[in-house]
Amino acid sequence: MATPYAYFKREIVPLSDAKIGVMTHAFNYGTAVFEGVRGNWNEDEGQIYVFRMKEHYDRLRRSCRIMRIDFPYENEELSSITTQLVEMSGYREDVYIRPLAYKSSELLGVRLHDLDDDFLIFVAPFGPYLDIEKGARCCTSSWRRVEDTGITPTRPWPRPRRTSTASTRRSCLTSAAMSRKVPVRTSSWYRAIR
Repeated sequence: MATPYAYFKREIVPLSDAKIGVMTHAFNYGTAVFEGVRGNWNEDEGQIYVFRMKEHYDRLRRSCRIMRIDFPYENEELSSITTQLVEMSGYREDVYIRPLAYKSSELLGVRLHDLDDDFLIFVAPFGPYLDIEKGARCCTSSWRRVEDTGITPTRPWPRPRRTSTASTRRSCLTSAAMSRKVPVRTSSWYRAIR
């Protein structure tokens, strides 16, 4: 019988004991990064093969730098923890390994500085994404993803000049709206958001 375990608060605990509070910063503001690592069960050899663990942890480390999450773990330590978790859990089927680094302070406020960081890993059974007997219907999309280093093309909105009369303000808004082909707003709308 498989018993799920997690690496949580720098120790291995039963998965049912790995809990975070509702005020955890990552839960409220999305200040976490994760990877999804597949482990494939081999019935003939009676073991699980984990797919590209080093590459997943390298990518997790890069994501932590972007989110300013302190991540002191080396790949050897991460591989050891992951292997131990998978073995202890005792699954004899495909698994999903979720390493997650996050801002663990129980504080409100949108920021990335002056917050505690933590790291967890858990293992769960996870079958195939698709039924291989049915196959998959695929197509090539004409949509092209924006490059990671690119900025989506936008046109700056003309700003209305500050004036003293409502009619001049209305005129500025009308010409700005026409250049963007959006509905014209009245001067009362302008005053409402000023």
